[in-house]
Amino acid sequence: MKFNKKTLYFYLFYAGLTPYFITSFLFVIDLNSFPILGSLEKALSIYNIIILSFLAGSHWGKHLNLENQWSFYLPLTSTGIALFIGFSYLLLPFRLFLLTFFIGLTLLLWIDKKLLKEDIITQNYFKTRFIATALTFINLVIIAFFS
Repeated sequence: MKFNKKTLYFYLFYAGLTPYFITSFLFVIDLNSFPILGSLEKALSIYNIIILSFLAGSHWGKHLNLENQWSFYLPLTSTGIALFIGFSYLLLPFRLFLLTFFIGLTLLLWIDKKLLKEDIITQNYFKTRFIATALTFINLVIIAFFS
């Protein structure tokens, strides 16, 4: 089997959305706890931290191969966003934490838009990232409404 990194990230992005669809459904049917995972709010919050830290970390990784202003800004913004989501989890109630996750995803997408304009990322990557983020936002609204 031949490895195709262009399609791999596409499938991984959408696989990463699966917990949001499942959690949305469980909140809609008023199941706030799940065997093994326990509280859905806590499980989803931890998953949100992982996702945002991973996306911020991808920006950190990009800066290593750059020799422009982004080589300075990407590690700062990625670290700031990761700290922002971590402290938000510790200090805020669930719905406000969802708002900070929304803000973090929006900031990362905005940075990706800037990286696209400078040909640091591809149009295909940005399109996939935009769609995945939009689908996540829809699920977050459903989760916030039913939680």
